[in-house]
Amino acid sequence: MIVYLSDLQNSYDRYLRNSIPIGVGYVASYLKKRFGSDIEIHIFRKFEELYDSLSERTPDLAAFGSYCWNTNLTLGTARHLRQRFPDLLIAVGGPDVADLPEMILANLRANPQIDFYIPNEGEHPAANLVEALLSGKSPSQVRAAGVPGCLSLTPSGELSGSSLAQFPGDINDIPSPYFDGLMDRFLKDIDYMPTIQTSRGCPYACTYCACGNTARSKIRTFDMERVKAEIDYVATHARNSFLRFVDENIGILPRDQEIVEYLIEQKKLTGFPQSGSIYTDKHPTDRVKQICWLMREIIPFCVSFQSTTPAVLKTIKRVNLTDEEVRSAVHFARERKLIMVSELIFMLPGETIASFLASVQKLIDFRFESMEVGPLQILKGSEMDTPQDRRKNGVKTMFSVAEKGYTCHPELENIEIDEWVVANNTISEEEHFKALRFIYLLDFAHYRSFLKEILFFFECHGVPTSKLLMQTVERPDLCPLLAGGAAQYAAGMRDFLFDTPQQVQEFVREKIAAKEELLGFYDLRRKLMIDLLISGGFPSAVDEMIGMGTLIYRERFGELPDGFHEELALVRALVLNMFIPIQHPVPCEVELESRFDIHAWIAGNYGSTLASHRLAQPTTLTLKVRGFNLYDDIWRMDESALTKYRMAFRIFTSANRRRFLDAAPSQNL
Repeated sequence: MIVYLSDLQNSYDRYLRNSIPIGVGYVASYLKKRFGSDIEIHIFRKFEELYDSLSERTPDLAAFGSYCWNTNLTLGTARHLRQRFPDLLIAVGGPDVADLPEMILANLRANPQIDFYIPNEGEHPAANLVEALLSGKSPSQVRAAGVPGCLSLTPSGELSGSSLAQFPGDINDIPSPYFDGLMDRFLKDIDYMPTIQTSRGCPYACTYCACGNTARSKIRTFDMERVKAEIDYVATHARNSFLRFVDENIGILPRDQEIVEYLIEQKKLTGFPQSGSIYTDKHPTDRVKQICWLMREIIPFCVSFQSTTPAVLKTIKRVNLTDEEVRSAVHFARERKLIMVSELIFMLPGETIASFLASVQKLIDFRFESMEVGPLQILKGSEMDTPQDRRKNGVKTMFSVAEKGYTCHPELENIEIDEWVVANNTISEEEHFKALRFIYLLDFAHYRSFLKEILFFFECHGVPTSKLLMQTVERPDLCPLLAGGAAQYAAGMRDFLFDTPQQVQEFVREKIAAKEELLGFYDLRRKLMIDLLISGGFPSAVDEMIGMGTLIYRERFGELPDGFHEELALVRALVLNMFIPIQHPVPCEVELESRFDIHAWIAGNYGSTLASHRLAQPTTLTLKVRGFNLYDDIWRMDESALTKYRMAFRIFTSANRRRFLDAAPSQNL
């Protein structure tokens, strides 16, 4: 019996952060354990590979992992298989599949190429499908009889079957996909990031997240020795040096610190990983703080908010952090020179433009050093995707092509489509598009950290960041480079969003026919910033922000204080020298002379003017590139400057995006 397992990716661009398909890997390892040589398993990440394989073999079962990045590709591939093999059993699972009967029923009726939908964890239901076929039942008999853990349609078009909340029994009965070599071909390909899962389950119920599901709320862990062995395995087999943990809340369990300690010890021995991605627990507990300290060369210290507005947090069922918790986390970071980052979501239900700007300013007041603002996307499988939630919040959405969401093959054209909230009960569509200009500037200045110290300098002089950036938006004649980029972004998004998925498809086909670049929601923002950097416009952007901040200060307070220009000159030099060009090599270290104790300014959480940190004698500041080997690898690539910047924007996190200030020499303390 031949089983095809697929977690497909669109093939428009190789530089998207592709993860090793660990989800279908778990299904494959479990099926291999259960059925051994009775089945032949093939794992696919690309439609092209799956298509080519069909000339050599005919599958008996095709099962897919469906996620927001491959929803349409999954359905299109299933449709292709159905046309070629009418009797083939086809099942779809993954986060897209909400455990809501009415939504599964609608999806089955809309997609007759799918026999079964599998909500929640897929290993056991997939094994039940295989077992039914191996028992001698024909595909039509399996469809008629139903399969535990799978939902299907009856001949009369009604829903049949039931879901399984979680894998029954101990999840360690699911073997590691790594140890039997199932993931080896992906580990050998530098385009795929190694992926490790140490536990399953999330106790939180955020309405915008596909993990906010009561069926997945119980946390279950893989054995510690197994997790450590997986770290060893990927460290010695992976070509890609970026490691992604897919746990929803690293640090929520006491054992998580031991896992991270082991990872860091292995990094000392092997150099792996050089960079990484994890989701820490929603609360910045002492354990989470320690984990971020241990991983300081790999990730920044992230405390996510999504919003600071109490009514909004209640609506989205999000954990509300206390100011005391946050201040404690910031103090911890400052003592250890950690980069503090956070996240907000724009267009959450109940948020107004005023409350959104207040959330931004509150995080600035805490002195987070990098803040990402993500637009609200409706994810399949989340509570926000339900008709009830949409009606309650008066949600209006528009559609765009997903980032790199295009596949072109003689037998299949796929256009992946994302759904974005552009208006609701509290924010109009016009307000939404105006706010996008502010978000663009916040991304460049603060999330990318390119102008971070300038923002904090003016904060210390009574000029709030929210006002500084909004004035830049509203007075474009004074900041033509920055405001122009912001206006281009908002205008580009107007051109990029459509009322229907069909309009998106027409737009994409026109772009492809004209051989024009196909951009996604985040691509457009990155492209405008990269264009500015490649053009050599960064110093001008720095001076525009300085000029606007100085103007606002004069308008609010009058004459500039003594020493203002001297302080600002140092901050300007600091910002320019922290910037790391991507198109050509630069030294790992640069030095600056300073009459101010920058280390003390940062340690004091950027809370006072530089004048209060004046030194009796000048000192030397040393700025270093963290992750120099990764930068060197990109510099050496035989690629265009544009390609190099795009890669860097996706690889480097806030922990190593710019030069960092090396520890102060003892004589300067």
